[in-house]
Amino acid sequence: MQRIYLEAPGQGGAKVKRPSPLAHACSNNNDAFCAALFDLTTPQDLQNNANPTMDYKVNANCQNATLKPEAIRICPRSCAFCCLTPQYNCTNENDQSCSLFLTMPQLCTNPNISAVALAKCPRNCGLCNQPGAGGRCPDTSPNCAVLVALAGCNDTNIQQMCMGTCNIKTCLSTTGGPSVQTCSDDRANCAQMQRYCTIEPFTGTLRQQCRKTCRVCT
Repeated sequence: MQRIYLEAPGQGGAKVKRPSPLAHACSNNNDAFCAALFDLTTPQDLQNNANPTMDYKVNANCQNATLKPEAIRICPRSCAFCCLTPQYNCTNENDQSCSLFLTMPQLCTNPNISAVALAKCPRNCGLCNQPGAGGRCPDTSPNCAVLVALAGCNDTNIQQMCMGTCNIKTCLSTTGGPSVQTCSDDRANCAQMQRYCTIEPFTGTLRQQCRKTCRVCT
């Protein structure tokens, strides 16, 4: 597991390493625990972290082999491990095309383009664990890499737990077998989004999330 860095121009044109997504994009699960083990204590390091032209620093405990799993699970914000949380641990369709969602995160929840954020740029918007992210369904188990390596994606139980890892496009029911899609909309704003039912690149996502409005029910 590696922290994902974004190289950015620093002072004098040198490249600096900053976490992507930024550390404040996610939250710790226990602030007191994280402060005791992983908070930075050097004022200069804190100043560097606030300066986008400087390398981002984290407490040495974040990379301690014994403590790192807890850092990822409990303290992703303190250790800049947001990229390994379920919300951000996936890929965008095209990082360059999705960069606007990093500089203007409010676009991620803009109803006019939220479908694109989900389908094309889920990592930048923290939507990786949402159904439809990247045109796929999310894993429901944190151990899918191991499970798929052992049993493969042809196993029905693995398919249900590891839909993202197995690249399953049609979400399956967690109670067994393919889910039955009723003729209804899954989004509250489908009426406002209707014009996008036939406009690429929105069509696929809208026809899945707004079946009734897009008139694709069978």
